[in-house]
Amino acid sequence: MRPRADLNRLLPTERQQRSYTIRFLIGAGNCLAALLALEFAVFIGISPHPSGVHALALCGFLVELTFFVLLRSGLNHRFADPSLTEYQINAAIVFIGVGYWLVTPLGKSIPLVLLIVVLMFGMFSTTPRQLGRCCVWAMAVMSTSFFLVARTAPAAIITTQQWFHVALLMMVLPTVYALAYQLALIRARLRERKEELKAALQRIETLATIDVLTGLLNRREMHNVLDRQEKMASRTDQGFCVCMIDIDFFKKVNDVYGHNMGDEVLRVFASTARSALRETDVISRWGGEEFLVMMMDTDVALARSVIERVRSDMDAVAVPTPNGQPLKVTFSAGLARYRQGEPMDRVIERADRALYRAKSAGRNQTVLDHVETVS
Repeated sequence: MRPRADLNRLLPTERQQRSYTIRFLIGAGNCLAALLALEFAVFIGISPHPSGVHALALCGFLVELTFFVLLRSGLNHRFADPSLTEYQINAAIVFIGVGYWLVTPLGKSIPLVLLIVVLMFGMFSTTPRQLGRCCVWAMAVMSTSFFLVARTAPAAIITTQQWFHVALLMMVLPTVYALAYQLALIRARLRERKEELKAALQRIETLATIDVLTGLLNRREMHNVLDRQEKMASRTDQGFCVCMIDIDFFKKVNDVYGHNMGDEVLRVFASTARSALRETDVISRWGGEEFLVMMMDTDVALARSVIERVRSDMDAVAVPTPNGQPLKVTFSAGLARYRQGEPMDRVIERADRALYRAKSAGRNQTVLDHVETVS
């Protein structure tokens, strides 16, 4: 537990901020390793500017410490790029340029290798525009360093070496930018595919829970709703009512007008019922022309009044038919109240039996389960 606690003190706890800091520490470790290599060059005597190396190492440490403080404190969010990646790359380029000037001709290829490593690192965490600015900055810094080397060591072999390094950078930097651009295109395509996959998964989840024809919950999802409500009722002693609804003479509608008309009747009923029910009521298409409603009422009289409001709203609706005659849609309903500890299948079965009695009694009415008493 102690190492994890120490790590949490070092790194931010917020996920994105933690990612920024870890990425910075990787780059900072490489930068400090390069500065230590310069110090080693002084130690073995291959750097003609020991005081300059010491000053560069101190500046590098202070700059890296500044970046860490910005990231650890959250002040990095005041910048356009909270990761500070472009600023870190540009700072590293300055250190590399100065380091190139400080080492002997024997070691001047090493800073160039480090420069390429830094730019390649930036390919994975910057935009092409940001990396393009870094490449331009690298050319400017290194050109200045080349000029300083040529001024302080004008030997013919060193001058030739400078021209070779200039030509090398002029070839490598555009290549790095081109690779960064291609990588950005790949990342953009991956993001696009990710969004498409996310949208497809959302559609699949919707299809798994919603009846496509009516837009109501389907039977499978309604079972989940009822199971959750049953568990809640067992903890809180709060009951609820279940109502089974069946569209009257629906088979006749299909036989006379066709299945398209039958689908329209289902859609009209679903829309009307959803508008008439309360926000706390849940309605689903149970199957065919049957619908199931769950109401958060323990009073069956109140629940019945809600269903009758649906009936009243349906009376005001006329579904147009192909022959121009408006079609009135009625429904029968059976209502049952959940009893503590009773299996949900049993509650639905009681509501279904009450629905059967409503249809047997002439349809277009709501019948309570025989164990319920309306007060």
